[in-house]
Parts: sequence; C-alpha cells; structure tokens
Amino acid sequence: MKYVALIGILVFGIIIWQTDFHAVGNILLAADLGLLGLCVALLVPTFYLKVLRWRVLLRLTGIDLSLRRCATLYLGSMFVASATPGRAGELAKVYFVHKEKEVPVGRALTSTIVDRLMEVIVLFFLGVVGALLMTAGMQNLLYPVLGFSVALGIVILLMLNRRLVDLAVAVMRKTGLLRKFQSGLASDIDQFYGAMQDLRRPGLIMPVLYTFVSMFFFLLNCVLFGRALGIDIASRSVVIIVSIAKLVALIPVTVAGLGTREGTFLYLFGLAGVGRDQVMSFSFLYIFMFNILVNLAGGVAWLYSPIRRTKSEA
Repeated sequence: MKYVALIGILVFGIIIWQTDFHAVGNILLAADLGLLGLCVALLVPTFYLKVLRWRVLLRLTGIDLSLRRCATLYLGSMFVASATPGRAGELAKVYFVHKEKEVPVGRALTSTIVDRLMEVIVLFFLGVVGALLMTAGMQNLLYPVLGFSVALGIVILLMLNRRLVDLAVAVMRKTGLLRKFQSGLASDIDQFYGAMQDLRRPGLIMPVLYTFVSMFFFLLNCVLFGRALGIDIASRSVVIIVSIAKLVALIPVTVAGLGTREGTFLYLFGLAGVGRDQVMSFSFLYIFMFNILVNLAGGVAWLYSPIRRTKSEA
C-alpha cells in the first residue's frame, strides 16, 4: 500500500514520454500573454476567498486567528499537501491550529474537514449539473458522474453520523487498529461533533458563498488559459472537464494530482475534439498555475511564518 502513490507518477511518466515537447512548446509560445497575465492575477482572489472561508469556519467553532495568520497557515499547509497522496497533507492545518491555539485536535479538525468538503461538494454539484448539460460526445459520462456523486453523498452522511462513527471506532478498537490513538480519542470525537453542532447556524452561509465565488474564479481561470492556448470549445465543456479532473486528482494514488489529472484531461478533452498537443499545453499551464505558483507562495509562507511553539514547549 505504501507504494500506491507511485501509480499516478508512473502514469504521468508515460504521458510525458509520449508528449511532443516541440509541438507543445510552439503552442505555449504562441499563447495570449495578456490572458495569461490575467490568469495569474485571478489566483489572488481565488485563494484569498479560500483563506476567508477557513477563517470564518474557525471562528464559528470558537477558534480566533488573524487573517494574516490564517493565510500563512493555509498556504503553508497547501505546500505540505502538494507532496502527499490525495492532498492529505492539508490536515497539517489541524496540527498547526492545535499547537498554536492550544485547542483539542477534534475541534481543530472540524474546520479543516468542512473546509475541504465544501469544495468537493461544489465540484460534484458542477459535475452533476454538467453531466445533465454535456455536449455531444460526452453523454456517456452522465451515469458515472451521477453514480460517483451519489456515492460521495452517502460517504459524507455516514461520516457525519455520530452513532455510525462510534460503532466503527469500537470495531477498530477491538481489532487493535487504533492502539496508537487510544489516548484522548473519545474526547477528540466529542470535540469534533461539538464543533459540528456549532456550525449549524446562519453564519455558515458566508463560507458557502466564499466557496462558490472562489470556485467561479478558479474555473474562469481555466477557461481563460484555455482561450489563451486557442482551445476552441464551449466554456461549459471546460468547466465540466476541469471539475471532473480535479475530483479524480483527489484519489490517493499519486501526489499533486500528477498522472490521474493529466489522463483525465487527455480523455475528456479528446472527447470534445481537442488535440493531444493542446491538451498537454493546457495541463502544463495548469501545473504551473495551480501547483508551482501556489506552492511557491506556500513555501514562502512556510518559511516566513512557521508554527510558533506553545508556552509549554518553549
């Protein structure tokens, strides 16, 4: 199991090996620089809204962090997440908040889980709506997308059901799977569900709104750099393709979405009639925008504002 993350890397390597870099380079050199500059600028509101969303979720669960500190912790955790399967490293935010504010792990976990779920749910919403509006050549994706969406909804409901979680924990305790986490586990579960209750109020509307607006900027960015590369397909097709690819990239068989995302791009853009060289140009721009640039910002945040030691550790 520890080598499962190499699957995506292997797929990415095969895709790269089959890529015509001369053709891709020519497409990138001919790209509209004005549109690309706008795409870079749109990264700011995209991630600013993500930080705002997480800060509001923290405050709703009784944890107060400054906007500046939220930004450095959020971006720093994304930097860590880029090297972990399924972006699991974003859970680093839990450790940061637990140490910095001296709050229980369970309470710190709530805002991080809900923050992530909001994006995933919006992506699936877009996937379902997109599946119903798919253009010619893509209708065969309707049932897989709908089925995947239903499965996700069931998983989320099961995860949020306290009785089922307690039952699962009891079974894992009996089998010894939780031997290393026995200390404080019950308290952390209580804190997690207590914080979930705190989120059941009107204030949750703002994080939901931030999620939709942030996703709008993200998808607009993708549509614009598709236009910059001369990819001539409907904007809604780009939105559907990117939403599905972003979800596939969460499957923990690779790091930073490499391989699984590119494979999805090649398949779905191919159904829409886009050539392989243009698809790979799109993929490289996606990696540059949302992996390299964002991770550079995260690395700077990590170095500029590392986690502070608590008084007990000083």
